[in-house]
Amino acid sequence: MLRTPFILFLLLIGPAAYGQSYDELNNKVIQLSNEGKYAEAIPVALKAKEAAQKEFGDTSAAYATSMNNIAFLNETIGNYDIAKTLYIQVIAIRKKLLGEEHPFYASSLYNLAYLYVHTGNDAAAEPLFKKVLAIRKKALGEDDIDYINTMIDLAHLYDRTYRYADEEALYNELLVLVKKVSGEESMDYVSILNNLAFTYVNAGNYLSAEPLFKEALALVKKLKGEENPDYASILSNLASAFQKLGNYSAAEPLFLRSLTITEKVLGKEHNDYSNRLNNLAFLYQETGRYTAAEPLFKEALNIRKKVLGEEHPDYARVLNNLAGLYGLMGNYSAAESLWSQVLAIQKKALGEEHPEYANTLSNLAALYNDQGKYEYAEILFKEALRINKMVLGEEHPDYITSLNNLAYAYSYLGKYDDAESLYKEALNIGEKIFGEEHPYYASSLHNLAFIYKIKGNYSAAEPLFLTSLTIIKKVLGEEHPEYTADLNNLAGLYEGMGDYKKAFIYCTESADLAFRHMEKNFTALSEDEKLKWWQSVEGYFQLEPSILFKNSGSPGGMLSQAFDQQLNLKSYILNDKAKVLQWARKNSDPQMQQLLNEWQNNKAILAKQYSLPVDARISQLDSLDKITNEEEKQINQQSAAFRTNQQNLQIDSRQVQQKLKPGEAAIEFIRFYYYHKDWTDSVLYAAFVILPSDSTPHFVPLCEEKQLSGLLDSKSNSSAQYVKQLYRGIGIKGRIQTDGKKGDTLYTLIWKPLLPWLNGIKKVSIAPAGLLNRVAFNALPVDSNTYLIDKYQLRQFSSIRQIAEQKIPVQPSNNTTDITLYGGIQFNAADTTATSGNETSTTPLPDNVKRSIRVGIWNDLPGTLKEVNNIKQLFTTNKKATQIITGANATEESLKQLSGKSPSILHLATHGFSLPDADKKRITNSTVSENQFTLADNPLLRSGIIMAGANRVWNGAVPIPGKEDGIVTAYEISNMDLSNTELVVLSACETALGDIKGTEGVFGLQRAFKLAGVQNMLLSLWQVPDAETAELMNLLYANKLNGMTTYEAFNKAQDAMRKKYPPYYWAAFVLIE
Repeated sequence: MLRTPFILFLLLIGPAAYGQSYDELNNKVIQLSNEGKYAEAIPVALKAKEAAQKEFGDTSAAYATSMNNIAFLNETIGNYDIAKTLYIQVIAIRKKLLGEEHPFYASSLYNLAYLYVHTGNDAAAEPLFKKVLAIRKKALGEDDIDYINTMIDLAHLYDRTYRYADEEALYNELLVLVKKVSGEESMDYVSILNNLAFTYVNAGNYLSAEPLFKEALALVKKLKGEENPDYASILSNLASAFQKLGNYSAAEPLFLRSLTITEKVLGKEHNDYSNRLNNLAFLYQETGRYTAAEPLFKEALNIRKKVLGEEHPDYARVLNNLAGLYGLMGNYSAAESLWSQVLAIQKKALGEEHPEYANTLSNLAALYNDQGKYEYAEILFKEALRINKMVLGEEHPDYITSLNNLAYAYSYLGKYDDAESLYKEALNIGEKIFGEEHPYYASSLHNLAFIYKIKGNYSAAEPLFLTSLTIIKKVLGEEHPEYTADLNNLAGLYEGMGDYKKAFIYCTESADLAFRHMEKNFTALSEDEKLKWWQSVEGYFQLEPSILFKNSGSPGGMLSQAFDQQLNLKSYILNDKAKVLQWARKNSDPQMQQLLNEWQNNKAILAKQYSLPVDARISQLDSLDKITNEEEKQINQQSAAFRTNQQNLQIDSRQVQQKLKPGEAAIEFIRFYYYHKDWTDSVLYAAFVILPSDSTPHFVPLCEEKQLSGLLDSKSNSSAQYVKQLYRGIGIKGRIQTDGKKGDTLYTLIWKPLLPWLNGIKKVSIAPAGLLNRVAFNALPVDSNTYLIDKYQLRQFSSIRQIAEQKIPVQPSNNTTDITLYGGIQFNAADTTATSGNETSTTPLPDNVKRSIRVGIWNDLPGTLKEVNNIKQLFTTNKKATQIITGANATEESLKQLSGKSPSILHLATHGFSLPDADKKRITNSTVSENQFTLADNPLLRSGIIMAGANRVWNGAVPIPGKEDGIVTAYEISNMDLSNTELVVLSACETALGDIKGTEGVFGLQRAFKLAGVQNMLLSLWQVPDAETAELMNLLYANKLNGMTTYEAFNKAQDAMRKKYPPYYWAAFVLIE
């Protein structure tokens, strides 16, 4: 926000004619100075000084004028020390020549004072300005323009030094003088009104500022009309005052009007235009419209970078605001990086005891607090409080903010009494400054209530929470994030009090608002930004199941509301992105297709770069990553209308129930952090059961995650021995029976509690969550002779929501192949272009990869050649278009060429991999020859399939220029267009595995193929045996060619295998729809 002060000019004083030579030289100095040629003017000014000394002597007025001119020119080009010495000499001459009450003597003092202002020495400037004022008042009178301008300069000094009471007094005096000199209907009077109003804003006295801004605005409109910079500036100032008062509905149209006028009269590359953008963006940020704020901040930042440079405080101010926005969106790494830049700029430009520096310290501390770095946060908050108290005083809004911030840190450090004391102080000051209907006051009430809640003083907390909620609702509205947060905290209070009904009402409303807020903003975010946002707000959606977990007698309405919320949250970001990509691929707009192609090409470059050692990657990788991220956001923004239509089609429990037939059930498993008076470290599992005969869902508590971890989170969870122990090896045809205690335990934890609702049920649709994505449900042992497959027809989805969603059938193109088969791949395939200088070395691999390959290489799978040939024979016999790719021809290039023209069925018989997180020490100490896939941070780069020639790069060699490396990561697959494909079969090991992230499920190949547009995926949970896998695949395709749906064909094939083999041989594969 900018004020509109009088513009002051330091004039070069030319004397009367003192002599021809001096006059000519002095006039030349003035001419060059007026042309901006200051450096060129200095030698001429030096000659003029010599002429004045020669003609008039070194105590003459001409000599003093020459010295003054030389000082001014040096000051202008930054030679401040020379200028200071000369100004002091001029003062001495004029004092001797004219005395201390002469206007010229006052002008010399003024020049030195202004030099001190330029060099940041306000302490030295202040007594000089006051002395100038006294001389000019006596010599010229109070009506003189020089006297008035000096008062304005002194007021500006008070503003810079945060002495708002002194500044206010000067401007009130100036109002009287300017009214007398220029009249009320003058731009001089407008300027003083504007500056006085801004003084009130800076002092936190917003109510006093508003009428002054309105008066100034009316005068400018009368004097100059509406389309001029002054009118736009005061409009913006008035809008800022409304914003400070929490009157956002009044502020927004003023900001927009100011922006429009500024663009028209000054253009889009003017610094004033960047100011308007910044102000509007900040309003959007405060009102929770984050995705509307971000592009405005970025545009303002680019203008300031161009106009002011990257070391200017105004550039830092916008950078600070953008960092704050990223912090609110959960993008902490981006926020921290920007705030570190801001601190560096402010330290250099403003110093370490400036309120803006304190503000940035507070912002960074709040970020550390959110990340659990409470000790670091406390140190920074204390320093910010010290600076604000010293500079601004104890009755300033920034001081209140500092009190709240430090108290917030204390609450997390367990210093509850200290926090309570600070919150009370903030509340008292806030009430005095703002009154009781202001967001600051409401925030202080809320914070104090939060401390009472932590201390167990619920009776003291409840009225404060309720009052805060009422104020926020009235001032900010129900759509504001603060209102959502207040609802959630009030729900937590009632949970602690055991009033579960009230708790559920408040947490449901809070969750609904948070979801709507998320939907509104997700239209302009990339997937990575959405995931970070989700991490920052997921707590809003975990309180409901915690309440249900404790309150088994919850009414049906509560159960339906909770289920509907969880139903739409499951895989929400995945589902959202998949639908947007599907829309973009089918969009006929040339510009959209160009944008999509550019984004995909950049992602392909990134994928290749991430496979290289860090030292071998291009230097512009971070820049390319940002460009790719922005392109994805543009695709999202352009799909807004489509997405709005999709949001209107949200699914609820009633729609799911209507799709179920008698004898069918649907089970949505959920995973959530447990809340009991506060967030605990327990992670729980539960299930919602939907039955066609019941009007509401049933909520079934299951178990703690730590109980599952011992069974499913083992490093050997895909080994043959582990699988045979977990899924009891019931003796069939002489096979040895193995111990099934682990399987019994797993069944007892996750299925037995569901049995009361499954009487008479034969078909069950399930959607796993968390670690349950690693469970082969069909192989769960019911008793010593029975598996779940014997009792139910199980069908697996990412979310039960899919049962009710309208499934768009795949529309194969005219040239679509019925099936493309990959098998018998040569993983050591040599390339004739390879040079002898490229050597490979054996790379240490994680345990779960070593088990499926020997000494760090991928072994060929000869059984897969027979597998794909048999399948080809089946399809050829049925007159289906078949493509088979084997040996050295089964390259990564050949697979990627299917993008956009993929077959109806894609069968990949090869190795798959899913690697665990690399520890940070390994990443830091990695070598050039180390396998980069094992070190990747992105889980989609740690999952993939192996194609021809992959062993070369897998073992640390550099890729052959111009060739793919043969390792197709999930990241690369997600970049393909396989929307013509109805079924992908990954006849490979561990292809269903990956990192598990909250409600988004598994980050691995299944997510990648979903993003690529595939409808159904057949993936494996463990290392599958060659012969039995080939047998299962033959049965599957024979059934499918006989007219069965994919689900029916797989179900029948697996049932047939179950009658011949223990689960290890048939249960690894899961069909995910």
